This record gives sequence, structure tokens and C-alpha cells, in this order.
Amino acid sequence: MPEVSPSNPPPNTTPPLQTPKRNWKKILLFLLIGLFLISLVGVGLYLLVPKPTEESTPTTQPQKQATPSAPKDETADWKTFTGKTRESDPAFTPTKTIRFSFRYPADFRLLGDVGGIIVSNDPTRKNGFDPLVTPGSLSVFARTSTDAEKPSSPTETSLGGRKAIRGTKSSGKIVTATYYVSSVATEEGDSVPFALLCQYILKEGVDTAETCDLMALTFKFLD
Repeated sequence: MPEVSPSNPPPNTTPPLQTPKRNWKKILLFLLIGLFLISLVGVGLYLLVPKPTEESTPTTQPQKQATPSAPKDETADWKTFTGKTRESDPAFTPTKTIRFSFRYPADFRLLGDVGGIIVSNDPTRKNGFDPLVTPGSLSVFARTSTDAEKPSSPTETSLGGRKAIRGTKSSGKIVTATYYVSSVATEEGDSVPFALLCQYILKEGVDTAETCDLMALTFKFLD
């Protein structure tokens, strides 16, 4: 057996290591399978997880402001008197002509225009000289007046656009509400007091005073 000298080492007989070749087809196949599985899981989660329902936000409609209705005209169906004071009886004072108009309820009747205008809803009255006897009934006089009819303890008001005073007094069952104007020009060229007088007999549930006030509100002097 030959000697091996350190200077002459034996030849290396170990075969060289070979680097394994990568199989790209398998790698690509695994990647595709992985992507498919991930996609499959994602689709499953999307289908299984409940979606939040979108609540429709109610559209807020602007609230319409209630339009206040026009106040009811309580005199809409009333009659209208248009005329003048006149005297046709020598027993009365000389004529003092004042033209005016006013409205009165439809159930009232014109009883006369001698010495003034008289309207009433008392069924027992046939003319301006008959007494007022029915409770809740009302008679209204529009005529020239005197200082004696000027109300005591009055309240200020207006009549036909003129400054006036209003007062009431009682005589037995009859109440008289007087709307008094101290000076109104006449067609004869002078001035005299003028009064709208409401006479009524009180009755429970009948607001006769309110009817008087409404009639006074419709009164107009016709210059």
C-alpha cells in the first residue's frame, strides 16, 4: 500500500452537491389554490354576515302654519237701514235732519220713523208707541236727543266715527243703553245732540247688550 505523503493528498472522490430545481408549475398551482380558497372564504363571510339595514331618514315636511281664519261677521245677514231723522207730526219739535245708516238683525221689524227710527224684535209691539213687554226682546231708537238723555257715569266710546259716551240705566224691568254724541251737524245748518238708544228686558241666556254693541258698531253718519 503506497504511502500518502502530506504533500500529495488523495484525490477527492465525493460527488459535487446538485442544487434541486424548483418546480414552478407546482408553486403556481399552490398559489392559485390559495387565492381561490381566500376568495371563497371572503365570499362566504360576505353572504353570511348580516348587513346593516339602511334606515330611510324621514323627510321632514315643513309644517304649515295655520292661517288664522277671518273673524266671523255676525252682522253678515242683517238688514240695513239708510235714511234720516224727520218729524211729520206738529206735536214733535221742528225738523232736524241728520242722515245715517245702521244694520239690525234679520228678525227685527221697522216700526216707524216719526221722531226717529225704531226697530224691534218684540212681537207684541205694533208701532213705536207700544211698550216693550217681552223678556229678551230689544227695541232700538236712532234720533236727535237732548242734554237730559246724556248718560251719567258713562264710558267713552264712538258712534259713526264721532266721539261718544255710553251709559245704562234701569227703569223697572227695562234697561236702556244710550250711545250719546253731544253735537252732530244737521242739514238745516245747526248742531244738535244725537243718540242711539237700546231698550231691552233681561232674559237668562240672551245677550241683548252684545246685540246693542254690534248695532252701534255698524252705525254711520252720512254727511
